[in-house]
Amino acid sequence: MFDYLHYVPVLRWKKAERDALAALDGRARQITTPLIELPMGELLGVRRRRRNTPVQYLSEMAADVLRCWGSTPTFLDLRLVSDELRVGGHHPLSVLAHLIVNRGGRVVPVTGLGRSPRYQEAVRRVAGVGNGACIRLFLPDLRPGADRELGRLLRALQLDAAHVDLIVDCQVVTRDGDGLANLARAVPRIDDWRSITLMAGAFPKDLTGFKPGVHTLERTDWLRWRSFVSVKGLRRAPAYGDYISLHAVFMEPPPGANFSASIRYACEEYWLIMRGEGVRNRGSAGYQQWPANAQLLIERAEFQGPMFSAGDNFIYRKAISRGEPGNATQWVFAGVNHHLTLVARQMASLPVPQYANTQRYETHRR
Repeated sequence: MFDYLHYVPVLRWKKAERDALAALDGRARQITTPLIELPMGELLGVRRRRRNTPVQYLSEMAADVLRCWGSTPTFLDLRLVSDELRVGGHHPLSVLAHLIVNRGGRVVPVTGLGRSPRYQEAVRRVAGVGNGACIRLFLPDLRPGADRELGRLLRALQLDAAHVDLIVDCQVVTRDGDGLANLARAVPRIDDWRSITLMAGAFPKDLTGFKPGVHTLERTDWLRWRSFVSVKGLRRAPAYGDYISLHAVFMEPPPGANFSASIRYACEEYWLIMRGEGVRNRGSAGYQQWPANAQLLIERAEFQGPMFSAGDNFIYRKAISRGEPGNATQWVFAGVNHHLTLVARQMASLPVPQYANTQRYETHRR
């Protein structure tokens, strides 16, 4: 499906993320395959003013996937949705995937070890459309006997490894330890998979540990992946996946949260965090903190300029305008779109290393 110079970001399909993906330019799209996770709260309409039925929501979501990503393949993982939920008697993964495919999209369903027989059957049916499947392994999955478990899963899906993309998801990664390298080296059947992606996240669950002001936070997930794939003699290099500027472990945000007016801006090796106060704090400038922080950001060397991405253009326009300050969704859009663009360009600019099976990769790239 793709080689090691490729980017797989996790998107939880909030409006800001959808809009950020839709606004991604053509160069970034060519080396990006999004992994869409659907939180249960979204499907049930818990956070929507208009409480659609699940089937209505899935139909709208399918249309959104086509609007944002067209006919380019996307990974689809419904691990966050209750396995007991049925939509018209069918598993929601099967329903959503077929809605997307029937509109001209391409879906690669994502599964993993230990998921229910119902989920695996839905994956098998979707994979049978012709795009194969993706297996997502987490740290506990890479244990003795994992190779046998993967073999059983492949037989249940009626697929061979050549039609399956493998994701090794470290979730939270820190500066300590060498978890990324250890995980990548533990991958069974490393030469057989259609693609391999090493995924991790380094952003904290929230910004409560940062006082109002300007801070930097190392992009440890990116730095450790880049260091790992630069090792000479590596048998097979994995592609890169991340959780953008979100925490790797999903938690539904509490309703009515007093969020801070902050900007998360990805740089080459770190995030620049323009930390604001809660928008409803007594004495705070509320939403006006965003354009004020944007004014500080565009004067810094890290700012890439208004032409870099749609997100950068939004930041720049809000910084120089005296109009509306924008809302939380728009500012998350700006940060996510900038992040997606930056990482895709970082991937595209990396030198092509020589690995034991480089010829195989180059065949995929043509």
